[in-house]
Amino acid sequence: VCMAKDLARTVDYLHTRADVNADRLIYMGHSMGAVCGPCLLHAHPGFKAAVLISGGYPPSGPADNEQIYHPFHYMPHVKIPVLMINGRYDTIIDYHSAQLPFFEDLGSTHKQHILLNANHDPPTEELIHRADQWLQSTLGPM
Repeated sequence: VCMAKDLARTVDYLHTRADVNADRLIYMGHSMGAVCGPCLLHAHPGFKAAVLISGGYPPSGPADNEQIYHPFHYMPHVKIPVLMINGRYDTIIDYHSAQLPFFEDLGSTHKQHILLNANHDPPTEELIHRADQWLQSTLGPM
């Protein structure tokens, strides 16, 4: 709830700035910000696209899926374009048990999953390059 309120305040603030095109906001989350992305995107539907870095389902037991804040409940509601960028060797968010099911459950018809030869924190330069390429091809020049 606090994260959703903080996000709403941030978006409200961005709408007051003349140097920000608030009609083209992109959600970008890393690690927990990517895991919580579907919940936050559902709570604040004004984003045009999302870039989720090192995200996936959190490492948890089956009973955790019943928690209202678990991303599983919000996945089908994410309809905006989504780029997921993960490390192939991530030991926190495993490819088979966390990344792949998370990606498959996203409700977006425009989604892409990029696996980099990295662990939980892919190289910044490559992240920026891949995200920029995808955003330019998805939303057009910024």
